[in-house]
Amino acid sequence: MHEFGDGPDGLRIRLTIRFPAHAPEHVFTGHQWHFACEFLNWLEAAHAAR
Repeated sequence: MHEFGDGPDGLRIRLTIRFPAHAPEHVFTGHQWHFACEFLNWLEAAHAAR
């Protein structure tokens, strides 16, 4: 459920994810680290391709 688009000041990203209501906390924090690594890689690749 992620959205990417052009915004008035550049790239606009909206990241949305759903977890079960009773998921343990480590699921949330683990996914935050996953997002950080994944999107940093994508942004670095996009910058290098410019």
